[in-house]
Amino acid sequence: MPKIIEAYTAYGTSGVVVATNPTASYIGLKILEKTGNVVDAGIATSLALCVTEPHVAGLGGDLVALVFKDNNVKVFMGVGKAPSKLTLENLYSKGFTSVPRYGPLSILVPGLVDTIRLLHKYYSKTSLQEIVSPIIDIAKRGLPADKKLIELVKTMHTHISRDPQTVRAYMYRGSIPSIGDRLEIEFLDESLKKIAEDPRSFYEGEIAELIVKHVKRRGGVLELEDLASYYAKVVEPLKITIDNKYIYEAPPPSRGVLVLAATQVLSKTLSRSKTVEPYTPSFVELLVESYRKTIAIREKILTDPSKLDDSIEEIISSGSISNYLIDMHEKRHGSAGFIVATVNGDLMVGTQSLYMPFGSGITVRRTGITLNAGVSLFDSTGINRLEPGKSPITVLSSPIIVDKNQVVGFSGRGGGFKQQFYYQVIVKNIFFGEDLPIAIGSPRLRYNSGLIVDVEEGYMDVVKLDTRKYHIHIYPYPSAEMGLVNASRILLGKGVVEALADPRDTIGVAVV
Repeated sequence: MPKIIEAYTAYGTSGVVVATNPTASYIGLKILEKTGNVVDAGIATSLALCVTEPHVAGLGGDLVALVFKDNNVKVFMGVGKAPSKLTLENLYSKGFTSVPRYGPLSILVPGLVDTIRLLHKYYSKTSLQEIVSPIIDIAKRGLPADKKLIELVKTMHTHISRDPQTVRAYMYRGSIPSIGDRLEIEFLDESLKKIAEDPRSFYEGEIAELIVKHVKRRGGVLELEDLASYYAKVVEPLKITIDNKYIYEAPPPSRGVLVLAATQVLSKTLSRSKTVEPYTPSFVELLVESYRKTIAIREKILTDPSKLDDSIEEIISSGSISNYLIDMHEKRHGSAGFIVATVNGDLMVGTQSLYMPFGSGITVRRTGITLNAGVSLFDSTGINRLEPGKSPITVLSSPIIVDKNQVVGFSGRGGGFKQQFYYQVIVKNIFFGEDLPIAIGSPRLRYNSGLIVDVEEGYMDVVKLDTRKYHIHIYPYPSAEMGLVNASRILLGKGVVEALADPRDTIGVAVV
């Protein structure tokens, strides 16, 4: 067993908020203390992330959230859709050979704001203005440049510099910012005020008109009708049962199904094999091969549900997943996540994203809103091919586990590898008996494209697998390259809720 750095753990006797940004956690906790409602606090945390991490998780992106309340799970699906005039033929005529990664033609209709509206409609008795008020105050103060943001600006400088409004938002007086420089994202506070008064103004009011006007000026094809016709949805989660534990995830177009499918494949493999010792070469093979079998379902069920004929639940339960073996390149994306939980058993988890750092690179004039690059998630062929009005496969997902003793919610970040990281934490906890702080903090691996496997230090004799079966790349332990998996665990009947923060990066934990 390697020396493990356990997840940072904090306990509350009322509730906790865990987010990828400390200020967002603080704002969420203040609202939780005020209203006692996990969804109020989740809305506040999500919108606070839009202000504190606007370059990866802003108002112009998407949000997928799961709410566990009254022993029931609902999924709030805010994945955007391709503009009605955006077709592959249109792109090819403009000289593109594949879907664009950046720019005005990479923009989906954003789903986050309408998801906030829907969550508020379903669960809140507090005015949205009251929830948003402290976030507007933060937006007015500007965004202090930290080391991560500065590095992203340096890396994405060419991308940012193509749009004058994005330069104004994320550069400091036209130059790369230094630590502590305060970036003034103009009009972001005013946009939040309008959204708090009426979230649909983002889709049918002044904000919508500004978005369409700016995108068209930059060469995009987004129409007012694309925004006006968009509505987030409430859908049922996918669920599997393992060892009397119910594991829930978001259905397609979220890739949350991969977490459930990989866990089930591994469960079936363990039932047929001899004992596998953790952190050995056999353990690496078990984790990698179970996931490799799972990602093959991308070609069968991972698409906009409106384009799907077969039953997802039947495919998972039948065990036919392992019949489809293909390789899939894992794309990387910027994202942010949060968890809110209370001792009464209510829990909300969410993940939001612009899909690339600084999204499309387009920031809308007089709004402060940076728009997503969600079209980059489409393919040129296959079930996930670009079509007008269609949602792409998205990396946004956050699993929930429920049994008679506890309710556990997960969130974090990790781009296209996020589902692999969730899956590893879950199987280490359920099948190998690691308590959650250890399962979260222990060394991870990630299966990359082809036979490339990236492994954190701590796995025993893993180099034996190199060249023989995989191409092994060793990373220092702990490494931020292995993503973030944060969690909250409600210990039912004990009057305690636990927050668990991944040691691989700085995040925000607030308890009460």
